[in-house]
Amino acid sequence: MRKHIIYFVGFLALAAVNSWIDHAQEGVWNFQENIFKALFIALFIRGGFWFEKRVYRKEAQEKGEAGN
Repeated sequence: MRKHIIYFVGFLALAAVNSWIDHAQEGVWNFQENIFKALFIALFIRGGFWFEKRVYRKEAQEKGEAGN
């Protein structure tokens, strides 16, 4: 549960930073667009961690099979 709260807070912070940057550059608050950007970035990063964990698990399994 704690991990999900951290992801959610990070997602909100990323959306806020994207909105602030847009406001500084264009003078417009595009909340919906920035929420989608933040969601894409958060899912991309989470997918990278998932893939890395999967690769390590597969390597460990292959080492275990080679040792037997």
